[in-house]
Amino acid sequence: MKDFAIQIVDSNDQGNYMDIKVDPIVDTNGKILQGLVIAPTKEQNELLILACNAGEIKSSPTIGVGLADATLDENGDLLSFRHKIRSNYKLDGLSIKKLDLYDIDNVNIESSYE
Repeated sequence: MKDFAIQIVDSNDQGNYMDIKVDPIVDTNGKILQGLVIAPTKEQNELLILACNAGEIKSSPTIGVGLADATLDENGDLLSFRHKIRSNYKLDGLSIKKLDLYDIDNVNIESSYE
């Protein structure tokens, strides 16, 4: 399943932001039974697509919207970012149901894996 994989550390966790999330479970002898956190990743994948610029994800160098750049756009034209979001989500197998990006302070995207 594309939307179930290793998690990364987010703002709610301890550790370095965006590192692989590790939660070791050990037995009474100290042997590690489990360590990597595996869970649904749709929101995590969306974050990476929106936050990263093309070329920053080594395994998928063409994916990346670089939405932070929208804050630097003096014209406030978000049309190109809406196009980038649609094409990048499609590359990752995400189908967009709703894309509301007309104000950078109020972004709403509803999507699911195909």
